[in-house]
Amino acid sequence: MTGKVFVATSGGGERKGACNQVKTGAFDLDLSYDVPTQAAQMAGTIKWLLSSGVKAGSVKGSEYTTLIPITKANADSQIACWNLSDYKK
Repeated sequence: MTGKVFVATSGGGERKGACNQVKTGAFDLDLSYDVPTQAAQMAGTIKWLLSSGVKAGSVKGSEYTTLIPITKANADSQIACWNLSDYKK
């Protein structure tokens, strides 16, 4: 069905499950949630909350990260996907 069906999915952007699947043609598009950036943002917020002295439950907020569209055009880039093994060190 290649060329007849457009397959789009979303996920965390790990190379094996995103970029490699797009490169092989299993997916036409993967919208990556950019998990490493999200994790860094959450860690920063947690550090701030723990060190700020604010009372639990008194602060509300949101974290936003940009989705990264992964296509054959950028599936080989180091920016589009990440390797889980790099973060297990």
